[in-house]
Amino acid sequence: AHRVGIRVIAEFAFRTMSRDTELAIQHPDWFYWIRSEDASTYAKPDFSNETLSEIHARIQLQNFTHLPAPDESYKNKFVQALSSVRTDTGEIQGITSDGTVCVLPPAFADYPPNDPQPSWDDITYLKFHTHASFNYVAYNTIRIYDEELQNPDTFSAPLWKHIEGVVFTWKKNYNLDGAFLDMSHALPYQLRRAIMKRARRTDEAFAFIDESFDISATAQEQGFNAVVGNVWLAAQRIDTLLERLDGLRNSTTTVSFLATPDTHNTPRVAMRHGTDDIKSIYSLLSDIPNGIPFVTSGSEFGERTPINTGLTFSNEETETYPASRLPLFSSCALDWKNADAEIINHIRSLFR
Repeated sequence: AHRVGIRVIAEFAFRTMSRDTELAIQHPDWFYWIRSEDASTYAKPDFSNETLSEIHARIQLQNFTHLPAPDESYKNKFVQALSSVRTDTGEIQGITSDGTVCVLPPAFADYPPNDPQPSWDDITYLKFHTHASFNYVAYNTIRIYDEELQNPDTFSAPLWKHIEGVVFTWKKNYNLDGAFLDMSHALPYQLRRAIMKRARRTDEAFAFIDESFDISATAQEQGFNAVVGNVWLAAQRIDTLLERLDGLRNSTTTVSFLATPDTHNTPRVAMRHGTDDIKSIYSLLSDIPNGIPFVTSGSEFGERTPINTGLTFSNEETETYPASRLPLFSSCALDWKNADAEIINHIRSLFR
């Protein structure tokens, strides 16, 4: 890629790992574990409407002292420590000192606490803190950290050190040019800062993109070169896109963002618009201050199948695209047979 003038950025999702990761065997204390007998009924914590209102209000006020926690029945599904780990059954299982068999719980969309997305059964959350009172998976342990978890004594230091070195290792071994940090705002800020500092130790130009929809100076202050931004959301309708672009042209914020009508987590632009409108949208997006022209693979010829149904999908669309039809989870081919050459040629001329 470098030989033809292309720089390479890789995406890193540091909050989660595969449920069959060897790290769970080598470092079981880096993970949450639940009793095997609870696995079939395990689900995200359930909060009452009253508690949900309190959670939203406190987070809006940035008050993270004694955040509402899940009930005891949910917390009790998790075990504090293992005595050993085994793999002879075909899956990774933890064993406690009294012989209780445990497994890694699946992950889920953690905020808002009542997010309707189905569980993410192929991955599990990493356990960033060792505080005994927070040995469970919920919004206040994996995204919005209770004030008690700001104490460095609660940091899982060996895990943090491991994560801190991942991007640096990719840069050193593969000459990587940048990193896209999945859900970076949900990482402890001390860890995020350490990741960026180490990667840039020998290359100040190493780029970081934040998966943030907020186009503000905050990202620059945190050391990011660019953010995903929110233009993709406005682009679902022409009128809202025009309104959003007017706001961006008059904005004094200088952070760069992806000038794109869709991402790998949203509906494809061709799901919402016809050829003429798609051409107009890409034209509008090609000339925004601080906008980085960006094409989600396949959208340049009118691909309609989304990569993932993470954001702004209707219930009907989500049902239409189960995991078996989504490229993020299953083997799927781009629809080259029905490629719209008119869109390809238009985008090519714009970018040229």
